Amino acid sequence: MVNRSRHIVLVLVLALAVLAAGCAAPGRAETPPAEPAVAASATAEETSPPVLTGPVELDGAMAAVRAFVGDPTAALDEYWEKYPIQTAFRTRSPWPRAPRSGGPYPPSFYIQRTAPGVRYADKFVVDQASGEVVEANLVSSTRLGAPRRPVGETEATAAAEAFARRHFAGFEELALFGSGAFRTGVAGGDRVYEVRWQRRATDSGAWLPTYVWLGADLETGRVVLYNAVREEFDGSTIPDISREEALEIARSELEHPDLNGARTGDPELAAWYGTPLGERGRTSRLAWSIPLVGAPDGVFGDRVDIDAHSGAVLARPRMLANPGRSQGVFGAPGRDRLAICVEPIAGARIAPDEARAIVTTALGEVAKHPWWNIPRSAGPSPIANPGYDVTPPVVHTGCPLPPAALSPDLSGRVSEEPSIYRLFVFVLPPDEIERIFGPWPPTSIACLDLKERDGRTCMEEGLGGQGQFVRATTGLYLSPEELRDPLFLIEHLERALNLRWTQPPPSATRAPWDPTYEGLDLTEEQKNACRTYRVHQVECEAWLDRGGNRPPTP
Repeated sequence: MVNRSRHIVLVLVLALAVLAAGCAAPGRAETPPAEPAVAASATAEETSPPVLTGPVELDGAMAAVRAFVGDPTAALDEYWEKYPIQTAFRTRSPWPRAPRSGGPYPPSFYIQRTAPGVRYADKFVVDQASGEVVEANLVSSTRLGAPRRPVGETEATAAAEAFARRHFAGFEELALFGSGAFRTGVAGGDRVYEVRWQRRATDSGAWLPTYVWLGADLETGRVVLYNAVREEFDGSTIPDISREEALEIARSELEHPDLNGARTGDPELAAWYGTPLGERGRTSRLAWSIPLVGAPDGVFGDRVDIDAHSGAVLARPRMLANPGRSQGVFGAPGRDRLAICVEPIAGARIAPDEARAIVTTALGEVAKHPWWNIPRSAGPSPIANPGYDVTPPVVHTGCPLPPAALSPDLSGRVSEEPSIYRLFVFVLPPDEIERIFGPWPPTSIACLDLKERDGRTCMEEGLGGQGQFVRATTGLYLSPEELRDPLFLIEHLERALNLRWTQPPPSATRAPWDPTYEGLDLTEEQKNACRTYRVHQVECEAWLDRGGNRPPTP
């Protein structure tokens, strides 16, 4: 079936806005804002079906949003979406939309609408290639921005259908896919009822990757979330593997002891997009998607996807507790130590062996960091990871993949078997560094999650499958001059290895970071050393005792 991660992110965005507003004004959530905002939201349901006009620039994108909300005078402005939401099924690219400022894929425009009396803006995404509004987060239609008028699920479905008919061209070609309720707010409020209509193949009933998904607030009866996806599936939609044969294949996958107690659910025939097991690169297939029911804890993935033509297993749950196999450092099976590869790219004036020697020396200093031995995770990984001191680290010359920031095609970088390397260090000419990291945000899709303007990291490999993945390998990009600057290199190695966090890791005994190091029996030179490496106050003395850049004894 089509990946739902895009929908989850949209819901979380709405939830954060609702939660923040609720916290900002406790006890006033039921107070409606000024009438103009409500009227503008209400007129959105009176618009006509859109006509897709083709490629648009910013002015055309804003005109599309004004038509969408039914307000020709709506106050709009462009904004930057730091974490673009990934399309569930992209024919042109499986990766997030590129920012408007550039990138290898067609851009989208991120536009927000402000209105009197509404604290949080409504946000929209317009596809540049078609001029269609493909996402809308209508915070002004929640109970924080509109009069409360509770409705039931039947009425919410009718409201969502009316909205979709007026905003999604070709809605009459879709069929009801599913629905359900969930909560996004606090204190039991802001219940959202989601409904999705999707295209089906006329010959087999397979679900195709064109759909419209909406969420209606049960507290106001208004549509608050809208998501439209239009993709083409070029393959045959008639399966060669029957439903019963697919179920037998799926049941054979459940014989693994780690899946004891799991059973198969009802299969769905649908277009599938991802990286098949044992292959590199993403591809589209017709597949039987069979959910697992009653899977035990510790299983990553909740279904078995089977090629409907060949019977091959495209994706299966990953058993995280597989006996006898190292679960590895930072969420990748097979990684039993911190491994770093170093590779100068053509044009960088430095020899590979020299670059490796410099990184090896700097890593010796990084290993003195007080957080070096703290267990950590690279992100929302379900694997528990030891600290970097579990086994001595290694540094090799040459990386298994080219730099993601320079790759026009990012497919093939997400798999269940990423490389042994936690960190790729690429040395590039200064002009390439400036081209990639000079603009803010960076233009490369691989670097979109960069959180610091002076950062140098991108995602090189992901661990996962079935449309779900976490970062497995980070890329650190430096010029030869930056590589030869010890303090600069050590700082960015610490960042790339998650040793320099915006906030210290949780600890019951940890005091707030204090750069004055008040109360410590240290010289000013020793304090400056701790400041340079951003060592926490309670750990400064211990770090110096371990040899961390401690000034020589007279």
